[in-house]
Amino acid sequence: MMKHLLLAFVMVMMAGCTTIYFDQDEPVAENPARLQSAWHHNMIWALIEVSEPVDLSATCGENSWDFAKTETSFLNGLIGFVPYLSFFWEPKTASVQCEG
Repeated sequence: MMKHLLLAFVMVMMAGCTTIYFDQDEPVAENPARLQSAWHHNMIWALIEVSEPVDLSATCGENSWDFAKTETSFLNGLIGFVPYLSFFWEPKTASVQCEG
C-alpha cells in the first residue's frame, strides 16, 4: 500500500501545468474577448506534431498578433493520468491574441 501511495505522490509531483508566452513586441495584458484558443495535438512525448501549426496570419487576418501561448492546462494534463495514453497523445492548448 505504501508503494502505491508513494507512486501516486511521485506522479502528481511530476505532472505540472506549463505555459509558454511568445510576445511580438512588449508584453500585453490578456484579453479573453480577443483570445482564440484550440487544442493542439502531439504524439509520442510531443515528438510528432499531429495538428497543423497555428498560422498567425490566417488567425489574425489583416491585424497583427499581440501574443501566442501554448499551455498544458489541467484538463490537458488529466490525459497524463490515463495509463499509456499520454505516450501516444499529448494535447496542449494553443492560444493567439490578435491586435485590435
